[in-house]
Amino acid sequence: GIPMVQINVGGVGYIEVVETIQQIATNIGDIPDVDVEAHCHALQEEMVLMSNQAKRMANEGMRVTTASFSASTIYAAEPKDDAILIMLEELGVPMTHVNPNDPRGGYWEYISLDASTGISPISSMYPTDVWLYDARSEHRHLAEADPTSPDHSYNFTDPAWDAGQIAPWPIDTAWTYERAIAILTTLRKSFADAVRIPAVPDTTCVSASGDTGRDYSVTKFNHSGGKWTCFDEVSTAKFASDHGASCDVASANRPGRPQQSMEGWQFTDNLGNTWSGSGNKPKILCHVDICESLWHMGVRTDQLVGYFGGDMSDVTQRCHGTLCMTANFNGMTNVNTARYTVDLGTIVTLNPDIIIDQAYCYWGTCDPYKGLLSYSGQMDDLKALGIPMVQINVGGVGYIEVVETIQQIATNIGDIPDVDVEAHCHALQEEMVLMSNQAKRMANEGMRVTTASFSASTIYAAEPKDDAILIMLEELGVPMTHVNPNDPRGGYWEYISLDASTGISPISSMYPTDVWLYDARSEHRHLAEADPTSPDHSYNFTDPAWDAGQIAPWPIDTAWTYERAIAILTTLRKSFADAVRIPAVPDTTCVSASGDTGRDYSVTKFNHSGGKWTCFDEVSTAKFASDHGASCDVASANRPGRPQQSMEGWQFTDNLGNTWSGSGNKPKILCHVDICESLWHMGVRTDQLVGYFGGDMSDVTQRCHGTLCMTANFNGMTNVNTARYTVDLGTIVTLNPDIIIDQAYCYWGTCDPYKGLLSYSGQMDDLKALGIPMVQI
Repeated sequence: GIPMVQINVGGVGYIEVVETIQQIATNIGDIPDVDVEAHCHALQEEMVLMSNQAKRMANEGMRVTTASFSASTIYAAEPKDDAILIMLEELGVPMTHVNPNDPRGGYWEYISLDASTGISPISSMYPTDVWLYDARSEHRHLAEADPTSPDHSYNFTDPAWDAGQIAPWPIDTAWTYERAIAILTTLRKSFADAVRIPAVPDTTCVSASGDTGRDYSVTKFNHSGGKWTCFDEVSTAKFASDHGASCDVASANRPGRPQQSMEGWQFTDNLGNTWSGSGNKPKILCHVDICESLWHMGVRTDQLVGYFGGDMSDVTQRCHGTLCMTANFNGMTNVNTARYTVDLGTIVTLNPDIIIDQAYCYWGTCDPYKGLLSYSGQMDDLKALGIPMVQINVGGVGYIEVVETIQQIATNIGDIPDVDVEAHCHALQEEMVLMSNQAKRMANEGMRVTTASFSASTIYAAEPKDDAILIMLEELGVPMTHVNPNDPRGGYWEYISLDASTGISPISSMYPTDVWLYDARSEHRHLAEADPTSPDHSYNFTDPAWDAGQIAPWPIDTAWTYERAIAILTTLRKSFADAVRIPAVPDTTCVSASGDTGRDYSVTKFNHSGGKWTCFDEVSTAKFASDHGASCDVASANRPGRPQQSMEGWQFTDNLGNTWSGSGNKPKILCHVDICESLWHMGVRTDQLVGYFGGDMSDVTQRCHGTLCMTANFNGMTNVNTARYTVDLGTIVTLNPDIIIDQAYCYWGTCDPYKGLLSYSGQMDDLKALGIPMVQI
């Protein structure tokens, strides 16, 4: 049979699991993701901050209890059974232990809840000062914390809960240094705001070795229900220090920073303006898209002090479709008071050295100010603060050109360059070639792509030469339909009527199309219009391509990173590959790239009037990808070799002591979504990550728990699930993976019999018969 590896996450601390997965990534993937060292050390810093907060809580006699709520039962979680809770306890957070009575063994204690009164014995059994709730059902738990919510129904009442001292527990999450930082930062902010609840009686802590309980070899917190661990300054400091000592996993010699010395910083924006200042690392207030972009290029929250342009604690704003912001916004301050307005007092307090906005400057000038802050109505007040306000022009400029501008800024104002960016840059070049190949097929078949945002009475058709993503697609040869903008603000949109009673709009005859790109800022709204059975279906738009389901998301409002570009292109390319020529759409003749009429932008060569589309030019598209590839030396570095591995084979040891090996250099992997996400963040890409199970990553409610979202390129992998647990064996055979990596909860140091999540599939005999090694983490 096939060896079945399990990565044990039961009774093991979160950080220890991350280190195991990093070791696996190093030994089976590409040369190590050399930026991981920076993330690793950043985690060490966050661990120290959490321990300091834990010390304050312990000194005040506070306790933290974890649970998942349902209509009649509260499931209290045992800290020594969960990786994240173990991590918190290792850092000194006073976690309340419970007495599990789950018949499956461990993890949960079932405690009754009377929804008519909101009373549960848990309040007297385990009096607490802070509640951690199950973030898998974020909306449900937040509704219970808000009596005014229409979904409030369990009526749970408890002193800490009623005081609003609650925070998310992302029980089901990936395993990365970045994710650990986000978890700890989020919880630390909630803990910092919490106070001792007077109604909670004092209790005495117990030593870390425990008083009673199951004797796990993987945790020292063996306490009975109601107990909590005494804070140990020596132990918590050693935990962070030991982790820091492990951070040489991917060290590399990094190049210096051009145009910069220890005495000052300097960069030139994409309008030719040069910006500089004293000091080495300016503090930055930025638009959310710019902050997200700089974060992915190595600038961290020691510089990114605040943001505007959206509330990143709201997952509906943080995610558009399945593309989610992943910067640590919890470590920054939101300066917005409303959609556009900002709190000037907060900005003064943050004292940024520079504000970086994004703007739509079509004619090569951003004077007067055209950044999104111009909508605030506070420009005079903002200018009076005397802070340089940089605008990154994204109007009429291609997406990739914007990314390269921001990378140059990050290199010149941040830490030493994020050396992993070169790998992302080259991966984007490969995706550009694949998209151009797909575009050639579409052009040869006479297909066209039209972009729009829909409302009840108006369709807003988007002009490709005005949008960075659409320019990128046209540069890659995708046959984009041009329109005639009539937006009184100038450019971008053509307003076209829609009769919601009939679903008919003139757009279908004005711009016949084969594929629609819809505005992903309102993903739910547009998908409801594509599904006549949806209860939210109301605009009734009818059109041959729309009715055929040939639609795909257009993430108009997004960040600017190589990784994001890859995700956008991969997502659209898959939709384009499934699309066919719509017979009802009449043939039209393409026009040359130079255009026939239209505004003469210096930044784009696609100056077409409405209804026209650009002829495919194989030489031009190939040169576009090639020129981008030539720019990918932005953060090159000498990278170390891979331990335990040669060109003749791969090898790694899991955290149960099992050694796995095989021939070849880069095994193909089928993995649980959390493992795939973790390996992705450690440098393993979709040339190896061929498939996943354990969730549908096209569903944002599964991809995100609270504001923590999966960000690996799952669109480049195949989902092998047929239901929650079951898998399609035929698809697995087709993918032909070299190894399956599952995650398991093995509390007593053994995963025999198999305890990976695939054990719930009811297909273990069939899976074993495939002869593929099955690793359990």
